[in-house]
Amino acid sequence: MKNPKKILFFLITGFILTAALTRLFPHPPNFTPVIAIALIAGTYFSRTAWAWAVPLFVMLVSDLGLWWLYGYDFFNTMRLVIYLSLIAIVAIGIPVGRQIRATRVAGGSLAGALLFFIVTNFTVWLGGTLYPMTLEGLIACYTAAIPYFRNTLFSTLLYAGLMYGVIEWAKIRWNLPARIERQSLYTHV
Repeated sequence: MKNPKKILFFLITGFILTAALTRLFPHPPNFTPVIAIALIAGTYFSRTAWAWAVPLFVMLVSDLGLWWLYGYDFFNTMRLVIYLSLIAIVAIGIPVGRQIRATRVAGGSLAGALLFFIVTNFTVWLGGTLYPMTLEGLIACYTAAIPYFRNTLFSTLLYAGLMYGVIEWAKIRWNLPARIERQSLYTHV
């Protein structure tokens, strides 16, 4: 495969498919590469529609796999909130790609994990079934979710560091383009 656009496309696609598969195997709660994939998509897909579609597709396929294999509760409002959070996290990945450095990847990982934590746990509280609809209830909701946040943050830092590192190494090694341009998805793959 001599086309550098194809190499970059297949490398990123491989990470994305791996992310979908890792969700199907036992893992600690919230310890998945999904937020890292959203960051990667925002960084490396020049076409915003692809950047949003890729992590959503990964989530949809893996959620359906979890539902089919384990009876995972797929049909609920929290899915919509999670998917919308991922769209916002894609937007965080865009500025990370302007100049990829370890500090920017770590900052993007922290911002993505925080956004996910704040939005999803606010939604849990807003659902009104687990916590009272008071300030104390909101604080209790966020406090109870701290162990999940740790897993989200550590997994995002780990997977983002690994994926950005390998992609950037491959770009240097094989002289790959900085991003997957629109034409490479339609005419070269």
